Amino acid sequence: MEELVIYSTIILTFIRFIGLAVSIDFYFKMKNRTHIFFTLGWGVFLLAGFAVLIDELFDILLIIDILKILNGIFIAIGGLLIVCGIYSYFRVLNLKIIHVLNLLVIAVSLIIYIPFGTYLVRYSSMIICLFLFISLFILMWLEREKFKKIIGKPIKWYYIVVFFFFCYINIYLLIYHLIVIFLSYKNIDSFAIFLYYFNSIAITILVIFFSIQLEYAILNNHKFQLKDKYSHNLGNIMQSIISSQEMIEEHNSLGVDTTALEGLNAIKLKEASNLIKEIRDL
Repeated sequence: MEELVIYSTIILTFIRFIGLAVSIDFYFKMKNRTHIFFTLGWGVFLLAGFAVLIDELFDILLIIDILKILNGIFIAIGGLLIVCGIYSYFRVLNLKIIHVLNLLVIAVSLIIYIPFGTYLVRYSSMIICLFLFISLFILMWLEREKFKKIIGKPIKWYYIVVFFFFCYINIYLLIYHLIVIFLSYKNIDSFAIFLYYFNSIAITILVIFFSIQLEYAILNNHKFQLKDKYSHNLGNIMQSIISSQEMIEEHNSLGVDTTALEGLNAIKLKEASNLIKEIRDL
């Protein structure tokens, strides 16, 4: 295998490992099912990189073909899971549908391999990823005002990811065409390979960055909504305290028992104190 391909794959695999580590960290901090999709997605992407690297260790054609098929399957499933992770921030996903899609990816890859070979399997996996990201992009574009309200500025990073993904697919098509012609990386221009892996690495970094930005944007938006809600509730409680205090003073001047009002006032003061603590903890 071309040395540039090996080094680029190692770098790409390392970056995917960072994505996996970030997702695991978010999962243990947030305990959100969304991060399970990201964790599984980056984990599967990591396996795709390993499949490319270890096929150099074998001379048996069948094993090499199996590893290349696994690479294509892992890329498609990894892309599916990461898209599901992004989508799950905004919609509740049906896990049965995701399982069916994963099985469909595996079945289609095996069906394609039998008549067409491994290169078309890897090519089709990229088409699947492209379709998934374009579908998500269209959804976010159609409901852009809603998504902007939810996530704010980080949406621009998604558009950048899509741009690089389009570049990546065009370069991938070129590489695939050249491989079909020359049947080897060795006869392909190194600059074309560099562009291919540069876009792969750029997309991976941008997706990680986008997921981090998305997480913190939604978290900050949630905190703002809670603070607004708590502040409104606190205002109502303070109004009740002021009103009851005025009634206590009025009843005292008339010699009326104020025990019940003072008890109510104490309860409201405790509620106000608890709300202030919760607001500070946000």
